[in-house]
Amino acid sequence: MSIDYLRSEYGGQKYFLITAYYILLKRFLPSFLPGDRDIKRKPNRVVFVCKGNICRSAFAHQYLLSKGFHNVASFGLCTKTGLPIEPNIGGIAKGLGIETDQHVSTSHIDFVPESGDLFVCMEPKQVAQIRSVLGDVSVVLLGNFLIDKRPYLTDPYATNAKYMRRSLELIMQSVDRLYSDEIS
Repeated sequence: MSIDYLRSEYGGQKYFLITAYYILLKRFLPSFLPGDRDIKRKPNRVVFVCKGNICRSAFAHQYLLSKGFHNVASFGLCTKTGLPIEPNIGGIAKGLGIETDQHVSTSHIDFVPESGDLFVCMEPKQVAQIRSVLGDVSVVLLGNFLIDKRPYLTDPYATNAKYMRRSLELIMQSVDRLYSDEIS
């Protein structure tokens, strides 16, 4: 694999290795990897979770809204409330036909959970963080909805434009499967 391929497909060498680690963990020790697609009932609301709520969860939120599903929210675990979507992500999203101008970030501190929420995380460690704060709630990894499951979706913030676009494409594919399999 070339360095350019790793940058455009995974965000870089480091993120390829992290992704490979989680794929192997899922394959050989699945009980150690939280967030499988074990949704017990149809969710009342879908809540996308990532680090900053300005890239991945923000885009997933806006994309699901564009599909006509309006009971959706998002927040970041390490952010402050009120930030706009990352400008490069917003531009790529617009090129994909998804309007993101209305999005503003929400901090986990300002987020109010509701009964029946389905928390959809981008990384395994986020599943653990959600469960440590909210207890036994319904939590899944968005990348597990890809045909070739990818339990770790690299944060595109500060990566190159090719990976930013690839990241949004992976999110779209995952949200499409989440929507068709679990929501609609």
